[in-house]
Amino acid sequence: MTTHMIRNTVFGLMIGLSASAAQADIIANYTFTGNSFASSDTNADTNASAITLGPGLTGSISEFNALGNPSPSYKLSANNFNTDNVTFGAGDYFAFQIDTGALGQVDSWSTVTLDTARSQNATGYVLRLMASTDNVLFNQVGSDVSELNPTTNTFTGRSFDVSSLADLSPNETLYFQLWMRATVGNTNNTTRSLFLDNIVVNAETSVIPEPASLALMGLGGLLMLGRGRRN
Repeated sequence: MTTHMIRNTVFGLMIGLSASAAQADIIANYTFTGNSFASSDTNADTNASAITLGPGLTGSISEFNALGNPSPSYKLSANNFNTDNVTFGAGDYFAFQIDTGALGQVDSWSTVTLDTARSQNATGYVLRLMASTDNVLFNQVGSDVSELNPTTNTFTGRSFDVSSLADLSPNETLYFQLWMRATVGNTNNTTRSLFLDNIVVNAETSVIPEPASLALMGLGGLLMLGRGRRN
């Protein structure tokens, strides 16, 4: 192999290794297991905060048996929400954030999914997802999701399309708020409850190699070039 060929091969390997392939990941997973608001995701390159409640919400983590699917979930009574059944009340949201850390990055966002259920027949609830890069100015992401399942005591999967969100570089943070409101017929009824479970953030992530790893790759490349010249 000529020196020119060796040089091209080494540089190609270094470029490939320095930009690790993106992979689909669950970067936040809130199951409320053990009465916890923490995320149970296993992605080591990003960090998901625990869920915090907006000042307008009062509820509890409750074991909800949905047709044979017993699961800890977050229970909200309808009297949490605005009486006009149209607007989102101040502070009626879950809040959490995703941090990339020094080496991780989010290459593209996919979906935020969750399971919802109602404890008895009622008109329903509406959920809205908001996102912010500064935790001050929030914009809606995807379309509103309605919990209008006519069958009660049944969890139904819901999904927000968040592919429009900008990628995250290392040491960046994206803040989320999941807003909730009731529709006509629910307000001020403490027995008509909304249950939320399995809130999952899906994205493609990758890892930037540490400087020490890049330095070792460069040293290996120089050794190969030196050997090629001697030969």
